[in-house]
Amino acid sequence: MASLRGNPLLSSSSILFLCLLSLLSSGTSTDTITSNSSLSGTSQKLTSAQGKFALGFYQPTNSSYWYIAIWYNTISVRTPVFIANRNAPVTDPATSQLTIGTDGNMVLINGSKTEVWSTNVTGINPSNKTQAVLDDNGNLVLSYVSNTSNVLWQSIDNPTDTWLPGGKLGLNKTTGMSQRLISWKSSADPAEGAIYGTVVCLISKMDILQVMERRRDQREARLLKESRGTLIAFRYDDLQYVTKNFSVKLGGGAFGSVYKGLLPDSTAIAVKRLDGFHQGEKQFRAEVSTIGTIQHVNLVRLIGFCSEASCRLLVYEYMPNSSLDTKLFNTRDALLNWTTRYQIALGTARGLAYLHEKCRDCIIHCDIKPENILLDDNLVPKVADFGLSKLLGRDFSRVLTTMRGTRGYLAPEWITGVPITPKADVFSYGMMLFEIISGHRNNSDQGDGKLSGSGFFPTFAARKLIEGDVQTLLDQKLNGEAPIEELESACKVACWCIQDDETTRPTMGQVVQILEGILEVNTPPMPMSLRVMGESPDYINFFSDMSSSASSKTRSTSAASSLVKNSS
Repeated sequence: MASLRGNPLLSSSSILFLCLLSLLSSGTSTDTITSNSSLSGTSQKLTSAQGKFALGFYQPTNSSYWYIAIWYNTISVRTPVFIANRNAPVTDPATSQLTIGTDGNMVLINGSKTEVWSTNVTGINPSNKTQAVLDDNGNLVLSYVSNTSNVLWQSIDNPTDTWLPGGKLGLNKTTGMSQRLISWKSSADPAEGAIYGTVVCLISKMDILQVMERRRDQREARLLKESRGTLIAFRYDDLQYVTKNFSVKLGGGAFGSVYKGLLPDSTAIAVKRLDGFHQGEKQFRAEVSTIGTIQHVNLVRLIGFCSEASCRLLVYEYMPNSSLDTKLFNTRDALLNWTTRYQIALGTARGLAYLHEKCRDCIIHCDIKPENILLDDNLVPKVADFGLSKLLGRDFSRVLTTMRGTRGYLAPEWITGVPITPKADVFSYGMMLFEIISGHRNNSDQGDGKLSGSGFFPTFAARKLIEGDVQTLLDQKLNGEAPIEELESACKVACWCIQDDETTRPTMGQVVQILEGILEVNTPPMPMSLRVMGESPDYINFFSDMSSSASSKTRSTSAASSLVKNSS
């Protein structure tokens, strides 16, 4: 120390050197690794030039292993976008080292001095030094120091489970390698999982879906661009695996069958396999384009899809309590009490109101019925099956030429040819609400003489409603256990919803307000169509000509202003 004090210049230089050494050892960062440097321990990391991304040793939650990862540097929770050694973790970052090897590749060496991961590029010129640089787009690039434009390897061409801007998926014709995303095995294990895909949907700042597809089928690309959300692109063999080769069938319909599956993270799913390529394609387009990005507590959530060759499959959240019809009409199931029925009616109305009034484009479901109302663990209703739905503008000037829906729930507009509006869903909802109230199909005899003389429950219900006898309409299995105010409100809503003239029906938003008790509603008139059916029980075809609709329209127009009671 005496010699240092005796040489001020040496003393200053030594102190400066020691300070720099101290800073380096305490976690300073750069964006580059060279053959003369390395990265080790949890305090050292690479940071991109503008600080957007970082690279270092990363430990997932609830894991004892460490990985070389790239993550967002500007958010507090480390969110990795790339993991190098996902299948070969290390146990101690302090004794492990990321560096440039003697062959010019970037390598990860564990505490036993064993190489566990490498960029594995062949043909690197040994006379030229290489370096690895972390760019501000999250890409780690290996190149020659003397020629950085000659990219030897880059992380963006070797994605794990995240697709970053500028990356490409599918077959690289230059290298012959297939680039795809592969999910984590679990939240604590980034090793390759069972789900992978070559089609990824992301949202840009302009809310435009960017789609890259291996075969770049233009028709399918156009379809997927219509879906403005983030969905999982499943491979067909993945869905075969998670459904045990489609062995557990939940149900089926005109457009295909639904099977239960279980994802690697134990999430239960329902997989709809659409039948017939042409028809299946139409249903696939309809569902992806309508509910691909919509999230609402009363709408079933679309998790993902599969579009390979002629296969079209849709993956939804699993609903353990099946559909509403099984609870209403199946005597083997537990009886739904009135409170539950009322909440199902209200929740369904909220879901439809969201589709009609809150989405950018008005979505008309076109097939509301008990079979398309699914129930979760807590019997919360979820509107499902959007295979017939349509995206329409707000002027409702377009006339749909193909009839959509199910007999018994169809609005008269489908027959008369007037423009279809959300009021078509309102009509179907009203028909379904009658079934929720009675616990029986509208055209089935309840065994207590309620259909005598009409053959159709809504006709009987409208008559009793006008007479003030709503208690008669309640499902007899409930033994009269329902608040009379709620029962009367539900019956009035149902009858208003099935008015012949669509302009006199309430909106679904008004239905929600009425059922919530915010609005009071008057007693509706008897729809002309129900009066005709009451007089002629064998008259089953609704509105076979324009006259019945026109006459009901004349009658109902004056009723439009009396839907809601005057508070004054």
